[in-house]
Amino acid sequence: MSATVEAYVRGTDAVRSLAERSAALSTGSTVRVDRWVIIVVIAVAVVLAIGLATAWWIACQNKGMYPALDMPNWNSGGTWKAYCKK
Repeated sequence: MSATVEAYVRGTDAVRSLAERSAALSTGSTVRVDRWVIIVVIAVAVVLAIGLATAWWIACQNKGMYPALDMPNWNSGGTWKAYCKK
């Protein structure tokens, strides 16, 4: 065999073994671990969001008010406003 044919065969074997390794990894336990990580991250984000909303409610209640959230007009745009309202 010539040198170029041998190099080609070595290259295709390397690509094939790389594909086999990636297929084995994708069906292994690493995917299951990643799913748990995503679930935990989402759960932590939900807890933080509820905590921030509760802190906002308590801060407004200490002033004798209620929390309010205003959405900007769709046509003119603007910014969201979060404040305490009587």
